[in-house]
Amino acid sequence: MALQGEISSPQNRHIAQARSLHRKRARGREQSCLIEGVRLTETALDAGVVPAFCFLERGFATDERRQALERRLLQEPWPTWYVSPEAMQAASDTQTPQGVACVVPIPDPVTSLPADASLVVALDGIRDPGNLGTILRTCHALGVSAVLLTKDCVDAWSPKVLRAAMGSHFCLPVHTDLAWERVATLTSRLVRVVAETGAPQMAWQFDWRRAVALVIGGEAHGASDRALRAADERVRIPMAAGAESLNAAIACSMLLYEVTRQRSTS
Repeated sequence: MALQGEISSPQNRHIAQARSLHRKRARGREQSCLIEGVRLTETALDAGVVPAFCFLERGFATDERRQALERRLLQEPWPTWYVSPEAMQAASDTQTPQGVACVVPIPDPVTSLPADASLVVALDGIRDPGNLGTILRTCHALGVSAVLLTKDCVDAWSPKVLRAAMGSHFCLPVHTDLAWERVATLTSRLVRVVAETGAPQMAWQFDWRRAVALVIGGEAHGASDRALRAADERVRIPMAAGAESLNAAIACSMLLYEVTRQRSTS
């Protein structure tokens, strides 16, 4: 299929389809999301993602990296259109589109975790897109086996989260809209460790060399009662007296660093 021609109208049906994916309901119905920009597109393609279709602005290939990406998109079998700046702006979720956008499939829901999963992160009520994106980037960087999101988390496939995660969605399993009961079932063979401000033990006092599921609660209220009841262990990060609770993404990063430190020195 490759190059399909040019789209100049912001009202074109393919542009409208891409724009509809700014909304969670449309993403759920289509099981697709919109990715934008050079880095996200490269990462998705490198991970083996097959787009439904792609858009390129004329004049996109202003350097060697962009030239290589343009050639790659035009040589693959999925349909790609050159689009006008007005059409790209209509499809885009950003004020300044980067000249490339693709509609890509959202992976099917999880039925089980990998048998060798030794480090899973369960997110319980994370509502800030930037926090979630940062957490996913950290999980990818530190070798997390899978990330589980409860139903009251922000949608992991929203444009803001996709941008903040910088392609990590396509490099590790991310499973969304899970009831806490489902999270508990999926992590039943793991030690569930909840991060909690008033926990009895410091993070470094816990043995992270075991197969664990680290539970990170929401920014406003921390882990839910359901998560706390299901916890096998609770840990805290020490803070100076009077300090505000840590940002969820920072707390997750610090705890995963401790996991990595212990496992690398065992």
